[in-house]
Amino acid sequence: MSSVEVRRLVKVYGDVVALNGIDLSISKGRLFALIGPNGAGKTTLLRIIAGLNKPTSGEVWINGVLVASPEAGVFIPPAKRGVGVVFQNLGLYPHMTVYDNVALPLRVRHVPRLEVDRSVRLIAEELEISDLLSRYPTQLSSGQQQRVAIARALVGNPSILLMDEPFSNLDARYRPTARELVRGIQRRLGITVIIASNDPSDVINLVDEAAVIIKGRVAQVGEPVSLYREPASLEVAGLMGELNVIEAVITNPLSREAREVYLGVRPGDLTIASGDSGLKDYVEIGTGVVEAVEFQGNYNLVLVNVNGRILKMATNLTPTAGSRVTIAARRSGIMLFSKANGRLIKVNDGDILVSVKP
Repeated sequence: MSSVEVRRLVKVYGDVVALNGIDLSISKGRLFALIGPNGAGKTTLLRIIAGLNKPTSGEVWINGVLVASPEAGVFIPPAKRGVGVVFQNLGLYPHMTVYDNVALPLRVRHVPRLEVDRSVRLIAEELEISDLLSRYPTQLSSGQQQRVAIARALVGNPSILLMDEPFSNLDARYRPTARELVRGIQRRLGITVIIASNDPSDVINLVDEAAVIIKGRVAQVGEPVSLYREPASLEVAGLMGELNVIEAVITNPLSREAREVYLGVRPGDLTIASGDSGLKDYVEIGTGVVEAVEFQGNYNLVLVNVNGRILKMATNLTPTAGSRVTIAARRSGIMLFSKANGRLIKVNDGDILVSVKP
């Protein structure tokens, strides 16, 4: 059963089309992401699901119930949708204690005082913030503030949790811990979690499935590994992580038909070739000069200038800056895209020859 389903969803602000015919089905109990560049429509879609914005046209279904449809004259308000929301800026009230911030959604609904207290203390224990209930948001770390915001979203026992850029305001070193917190909550409570993000790490390291949103449309839906290794287009490939893009030619050895394409390859799929053995399962890209070697902890990021193109390579090798090296791309990591429309070209590796344009 779908936890959330949107059909033919359109949202227009004046002359701006924020969402342009979105169709999306999110299964119950999934950890799902909406990923795309800034302005793609991710936050607008979350707000429409939450009931904070009304669609221009189309339908929103939650747990099998139609909650929004201008055509049918249906609009169920946010408080009756069973949805919790964590905003990018967290939205905690600085003049209120943690206890009062978490209790606020229940008090607005006029829940009895004893029930409010029981619910607040239960969710505080679940998120390990019981010792913070008497403090104010300004007395908390960013990670603690995020826990409080999640507790407030969950205190009403929603079936769906929506999170808008939940990790963007955290230092990079705290993001893995924050992702693990969200994953743990989702698994323990069995709720559906939908995250909007422009960070591919949130997709690759956290969710079960994701939809790539570009210019108000769904460009691709799939599991993280599929989006990363088999992106539908060059644009999707770039959104899912660092990508080297090189002009190349593919040739069918039988017909000798040649076609110009874009060759995409991740930094981790590039290497420095060393003799014939270095090219066994690789396609030679060219010879260039090492411009920089940046230590990244568990690998080196090597920047190589090949015919005026700067290629990024993630490797455990440590070449010397200024040295000349031959760069090769792992065949299994090569992605080919049409020059005409940027779409992924699916070919059988044995049926083509790839040559890189100088």
